[in-house]
Amino acid sequence: MDFNKIDVNRLSFKKTYNNNTNIFYKGEKLNLLLNNIKCHTGIINDGNKYYIEFDLSDNHVTPPIYRFLSDLERIFDKLDKETTYIRFLKRNGIWKIKVPFRYKKFEIDVYKDNELTTTSDIKSEMYVNVNIELRNIWEYNDVYGCLWIIKSIIIP
Repeated sequence: MDFNKIDVNRLSFKKTYNNNTNIFYKGEKLNLLLNNIKCHTGIINDGNKYYIEFDLSDNHVTPPIYRFLSDLERIFDKLDKETTYIRFLKRNGIWKIKVPFRYKKFEIDVYKDNELTTTSDIKSEMYVNVNIELRNIWEYNDVYGCLWIIKSIIIP
């Protein structure tokens, strides 16, 4: 889904288990396709969870994606005005997104030259097209967080 065509005011929310909230747009989970995004890192392990950091400061999509994420944060702020800690970007425009890992394997599809390849082909400083999903907003002790996961990566 092209994030430029999403009206964040039309998002719908559904409470699920353990104080989680799922986010939908037109009845579907919020999936975004980001083209030509620079990998700041390959896959990194951070406390038994895996991530890829993307560098949005070096990209032609930076202003639109920042605008989209800022609009999204404003919508989330309405969920609880006192304590909301949903900030997508680390300093210097780095966006850390989770790589699903279960049963000792990564659960993403990686394509190179229109064929499936392995996650080891994802390297820092390379440009990729990435499909991400906003899995949920979670709440713990009056603090909110947001979980984005990678669904697939295309190495051009």
